[in-house]
Amino acid sequence: MESILKLTSKDANVVILFDENQDIFERQFQIPEHDSFIKLQLKYNFRNTLAISDYVTDKTNIPISSKETPEGLPVDTVSFSNVEELTKQLEFTIQRLVTIEKISCSDITILVDGHLNEHPLNQVEKIASYPLVPWHNDGEREGKALHFTSINRFKGLESPIVLLILNGGIEDVNTKMFYTQCTRAKSMLKVFCKN
Repeated sequence: MESILKLTSKDANVVILFDENQDIFERQFQIPEHDSFIKLQLKYNFRNTLAISDYVTDKTNIPISSKETPEGLPVDTVSFSNVEELTKQLEFTIQRLVTIEKISCSDITILVDGHLNEHPLNQVEKIASYPLVPWHNDGEREGKALHFTSINRFKGLESPIVLLILNGGIEDVNTKMFYTQCTRAKSMLKVFCKN
């Protein structure tokens, strides 16, 4: 906040968009009382399809009011027991999306629970013949590679397609974390749950 105040003129208005449901790092963020700040509560979600919004509301009990968004595909939930099974499920999904539906790898984000460097996908080199590389939010993504990241790196960003990999079942998730992870997907969300 101090940087924003230092970099703006005294006449400037500052608009901060903040969703309390996405305070996943528990920073207890407060907008300071300052004349240049405009406080505006956003009433509608324009990012996610209705299917994604309805799914997130159903699983988290956090209401999302979508407006002017397409219906979208239903959210698919898949179970896996180990990294080999997860890799097979991902291969099937990637083959369909990239080979059959002609979606670019750069439009697909594999979002993992927990720390990126500790995830078992670090041991996987390729999925469906596409290189699998960790993305650290450090620039453009290669179109011929699949990128995986964590919410710690991807918060605030979005992707047309998110393949969310949970460390457990949906019943075990942190509600705000799950809400934030799911709402990174604009058009399609597929959730992989470890059983």
